[in-house]
Amino acid sequence: MGARGPGSIPGAPIVKLENRILIGILIFATVLRFWNLPGPDIVADDATYSYRSVGYVDFMAATNLQSTPPSWFEREHWWQKLSFHDAPPLVFIAQNISFKIFGVNQFGARVPFALMGLLAVYSLYLLGRQVKSERLGLIAAGLIAISNYPVWLSRIGFLDGFLIPIIALSIYFFLRAKDAHRNYVWWAVMCGLGMLTKYTFLFILPLFFFWLLLYRRESLRTRQFWLGICLFLVLISPIVTYNVKMYQTRGHFDAAISTMLGHKPADFAGLTREKEFEPSRVGQELITGKAFSYPLLILALIGLTSSPPGWLVVGLLLALLELITIGAVGWIGAILVPFIIILTSLGAEKVWLKFNLTKYKKLILAGAGLLILFELSVTIQNQLAPRKATSESLVGKILETDYSASWQGYSELETWVANFYKTNNAISNTVTYTDVKQLADKQKESFLREISANPYSKIGQEHLLVFDERMDWFASFWIIERRRFYKRTPIHMISEFIDKTKDGSFSFYKDLGFVDATFIIARDQTDNNKQIKERENILIFTELLKKTVAPIDQIKNAKGNTVFDIYYFPFDPAKNN
Repeated sequence: MGARGPGSIPGAPIVKLENRILIGILIFATVLRFWNLPGPDIVADDATYSYRSVGYVDFMAATNLQSTPPSWFEREHWWQKLSFHDAPPLVFIAQNISFKIFGVNQFGARVPFALMGLLAVYSLYLLGRQVKSERLGLIAAGLIAISNYPVWLSRIGFLDGFLIPIIALSIYFFLRAKDAHRNYVWWAVMCGLGMLTKYTFLFILPLFFFWLLLYRRESLRTRQFWLGICLFLVLISPIVTYNVKMYQTRGHFDAAISTMLGHKPADFAGLTREKEFEPSRVGQELITGKAFSYPLLILALIGLTSSPPGWLVVGLLLALLELITIGAVGWIGAILVPFIIILTSLGAEKVWLKFNLTKYKKLILAGAGLLILFELSVTIQNQLAPRKATSESLVGKILETDYSASWQGYSELETWVANFYKTNNAISNTVTYTDVKQLADKQKESFLREISANPYSKIGQEHLLVFDERMDWFASFWIIERRRFYKRTPIHMISEFIDKTKDGSFSFYKDLGFVDATFIIARDQTDNNKQIKERENILIFTELLKKTVAPIDQIKNAKGNTVFDIYYFPFDPAKNN
C-alpha cells in the first residue's frame, strides 16, 4: 500500500502517476483537437463526404457531373444505402449521427474525426504499452497527441483519420491474442471496421495472415479465432453485397475497387484516374519532413536500431509499398502514423535509457522539452492559428508545413449564409433536381416533413441568393449545394442568373415569387476556381453590378481580410422605396 499525501481523502483510490500523466496527455490532446474545431474552412474531399453524410445520400450534386446510383435508377434500390459509390460507409454513418446530435454545421461535420483522434492517442498508448512498457505507451500517446500531422488528420474530415486508431487497435488485439485467444474477436472487429472505413486498410491484412501461418498456426484451431472470422465476414457483408449488386446492375464494382483494378467504367469517368507509380513522391513527403518533422524522423531511425518487433518493420514496409503503388502520401499517409509513432517512441526511449544515469541527463531532458515545444509550435501555427508566423521569416519557414488548416474565409461565408436563412426562414417549396427522379422524390418528401413539423411557417422563399461560382468548388459544394439539395433553397450561380435574365428583365424570377436577389461576389483571394475564373460573361456582370449598386455587407476571414462582398438588388425598386 502506498502512503497518502497530506489532505487526501480517506478511502479515496490512489491514482498512479502513470495514469495521471495519461489523463494529462488526453486533456492536452482534447484541447488541440477541439479548439475552434469549426473554424477552418471545408475546402477539400471532406466537403463531398460531409455533404453526403447529412442525409446519407450518395449524390455528388449538379455542378460535379459525377454519375452516382441515384442518377442510374428511377427508384432507389434496397442495396444503395449499404455503401457509397467511391468509399465504404462507416465514416458517412458516423457523420450522419453527428449531424443529428450537433446539427448540420461544421462542428457536427468534424466531431467524429476529433473523437477518433482522441481514440488514436489512447490506442497508441495501449499499443506502446503492449510492445514494451508503460513508459513506451506514454511516450507514444504524448507524441501523437501533439504532432502536427496526426492533429491535422483529427481536425479535417478525411476518411483516413478513422484508420489510425483502427489500425493501432487491430495490431494491439492481435498481439494480445497470442496469450488470450478471446482477443481474436476484437481483432476481427477492428479489421472489419477498417474495411468499412477505407480500402487502404487492406495493406495490413497480409501482415496478420503471414504472422498466423508462420508463428501462430495453433490459433487456427481455436474457436475464438473462427468466431472472429465470422464476425469479420458479417461486418464486411454490406460492402460485399453492394459491390455484387453494382456489378450485376452496372457491370463494374464501386469506384474505389475499379480504380485499384485499373478499370475505367463510364459511370465513373469523372472520378477514376490512372494509377500513378511515383515512388519518388512518397520519398519526398517523408524525407522533406512534410508529414513527420525531422526530429521525429531522426528518433524513428534510432528506433529502427533498437531491435523493433518484426511485425512493426513489416507493417511499415507494407504501408510504404501501398503508398508507393498508389503514388501519393497526403492524407493517405495516415496508415503510416501508428508505425512511425511507435518507432519514434522506441527511439526516444533508447536515447533516454542511454543517458538517464549519466551527466547528460539534464541535457536530454532539455532536448525533450525543446522537442515538445517545437512540435507544439508547428501544430499550433498550422492548425489553430489563422495568423501564422510569416513564411518569409526564418521562424515561419521552420514551422510551416503543407498539412495545415485553411483560413481563406469560407467558414465565415458559411456563417453568413446560415444567418441569412435564419432571417429569411420561409420554407422553400422548390424542387431543384427535377431531372433525377430519386432526388426529386426525396426533395418532395423533405418538403412535406418540414411543413408537417412547422405548420404555421411561411411557405415560399422570396429572396434569391446568387453566388459567385469562381470561388473554391469544394467550399461551394458544402455551403451552397448542400442547401440546394437538402433544404431545396433557391440559390443560383451567377452564370445561371445571367442566363435567366438575358432578355433584360427579371420576369423569370418575379413570376416565381422572388422580390430581390442578394449576390455573393468573391474577391481575388477567393476567386480561385481555375476552370471558370476568366469566364468573360461573369467578369462583365460583376463589374456592372459593382458600378450599379454599393455593397451592403462584407465577409472577412479570420485574418481580417475582406474576401466576399455582398450586394443587394430589388427586382422592383419602386416597391422597396
